[in-house]
Amino acid sequence: MGGNKVRKFEFFMADALQNDKDCCIAIGAIQSNHARVAAASALHCGLAAYLLLMGERPPVEKGNLTLDYMLGAKITYIPPIFDFQERLNAMQKLGDSLEQRGRNPYVFPVVSPMGCLGPLMAMQETLKQAEMMNIHFDHQFIPVGSGVRLAGLVMGAVFESPELETVGVCIGRDRELMKLIFENLCVQFADIIGLRGDEKTGSSD
Repeated sequence: MGGNKVRKFEFFMADALQNDKDCCIAIGAIQSNHARVAAASALHCGLAAYLLLMGERPPVEKGNLTLDYMLGAKITYIPPIFDFQERLNAMQKLGDSLEQRGRNPYVFPVVSPMGCLGPLMAMQETLKQAEMMNIHFDHQFIPVGSGVRLAGLVMGAVFESPELETVGVCIGRDRELMKLIFENLCVQFADIIGLRGDEKTGSSD
């Protein structure tokens, strides 16, 4: 029930377990799907979940916040943070505090090429299902927040359907900044999956 968020947490949690982490840290808005899936993934894998939720604690819990508590997450309310690096810094600060208490925390990345693996697989599945259903499309439009999903879908299209044009629609950040973030993600992701040289994708207008 977490949509595309579950796809990237499959890889994040595998990384956490392989590195012997015993708890994890995520950040998001009060009703964040990302934070809620982090809490569910942690519970499923036997790790404690620490959530930094941006905003004031509401007088009545509802929606994802109710689920966060039901899933056993330990929640701290903080002022809203919009910069990616500042969000990472806030989680790292909590991580340092947990380490001092003897824990071994895993800080979920805010923007990470590892998170592109899930969308890449989603693109492959989508194109395979479209072929089975005899559906053809030559454009796809994607809302862009962090750029991770966009980069993964573009890479998936490179492998499976190079003629497919992907259009990212920025939902909260400057277009030029998002282009830079997207380009950097594609380069880093290409290194992870072993794509080299002329095969690497760039960004479009």
